[in-house]
Amino acid sequence: ASFSFMGCLQISDGSNIVNLLASNSPSVSYALTQQKYFSNYSPVIGFYIYEPIEYWNATVQEHLKTLSHGFNKISWMDNFF
Repeated sequence: ASFSFMGCLQISDGSNIVNLLASNSPSVSYALTQQKYFSNYSPVIGFYIYEPIEYWNATVQEHLKTLSHGFNKISWMDNFF
């Protein structure tokens, strides 16, 4: 399976991600909202699969669920719940 992590790096030193986006892109609204409400938290990390996959297949869904569980556990967050 091929996959990647997106959002693992943060742009800093005065750079604003909004300046890198097309002005009519829906990503601008997302980026501004993320900066306003979530900038005090760690960067957003996306989990993407770059190959055809049968999402409707129950076995595939279970495999993806198992795969994603490794990313759900964040020890320092346990202190807040």
